[in-house]
Amino acid sequence: MRTSEQIDHLLAEAGNLDDQILEARKDSEGGWTIVFDSLEIGVEYDDEEGRLVMTGGIGRPWPEDRAKVYQLLLSYGFLWRDTGSVRAALAGPDGEAVLVADAFDANLTPRGLASMLAAFAERVAIWRGMIASRSLGASDAEASDAALIKV
Repeated sequence: MRTSEQIDHLLAEAGNLDDQILEARKDSEGGWTIVFDSLEIGVEYDDEEGRLVMTGGIGRPWPEDRAKVYQLLLSYGFLWRDTGSVRAALAGPDGEAVLVADAFDANLTPRGLASMLAAFAERVAIWRGMIASRSLGASDAEASDAALIKV
């Protein structure tokens, strides 16, 4: 497993390798914020398990859409083999929905991490768009399937 300092270096280097990443900054709690054009991805390192945990807020569903959004997110989470283990969570009972993904540090390279961050940001953006536009029908989810699968 890598040290926190090695992970810091890996994230800083990854931030310089992808044109979509506008900024990679370390925050005061020791995590990182990876800034893309229209969204931010949080990254934390779990040194006990040797993994990076990426999070991206996808919005608060409209009250009348909550059941549909939660059902869709739970169904998506069940497809963990197909999604690269991306899963969803809520930041509290009325909180924002969040996508979460892990990357184990054993074989991570800066370029591989940059690609992984960009792919994860793409999934976050798709989910944000679906929730914000309230386009949550099966056809929308199926049409986005290719983009939603595998980080």
